[in-house]
Amino acid sequence: IDACPGGVDFTAVWSYNQSYTGANFDDGDDGMLFGDCGCLCEGNYTDDVDVTAFPGYLNGEGVPEAVCSVAGPGYCQMMTAFPDFPACNVNFTTNWVPVDTYSGALYDLGDCTCTCDGANMGVLDGCDPSTKAALNQSRVGCGLYPWECGTACLTIETCESASSVDATHALVKAYSYGGGDWGGGGGGGRK
Repeated sequence: IDACPGGVDFTAVWSYNQSYTGANFDDGDDGMLFGDCGCLCEGNYTDDVDVTAFPGYLNGEGVPEAVCSVAGPGYCQMMTAFPDFPACNVNFTTNWVPVDTYSGALYDLGDCTCTCDGANMGVLDGCDPSTKAALNQSRVGCGLYPWECGTACLTIETCESASSVDATHALVKAYSYGGGDWGGGGGGGRK
């Protein structure tokens, strides 16, 4: 679906105004805030991005403000594939609203351990740019899904010609909570 004729990129704009005192929201843990990411078409609210609609969703609600402002417009566009979500003929923008009861959406992102022909090859770091490039992974942030581990292990030179490759996945919560994109984490963040 191309709701933006001419292939124009979607963008979101956030401006800092030092005269605003704002509200002090704190989730009581590490200070990371989560909220709803609303999609705006020509400045008019259409709907919120449904964080549960993306692959690897496990539980939880809400995203950090950085996720909404950076990845939100693209995800608003992707949500138009669902019949109940209104399309927009111009660029979507987003509006993030903190919700103090949200703990953050958690996705099944982590690192992979590879064993090739019985030899433990170690852990593939879900943040390693070379691993992500070998998988043609375009997600922002860190983490591999369990179904990506087998292919990821084959990026190790020793494993390319192995007769047996075993891959195991270990969830790393910080990849989801860290502020990358939906199902894409961001490294650092929640404990």
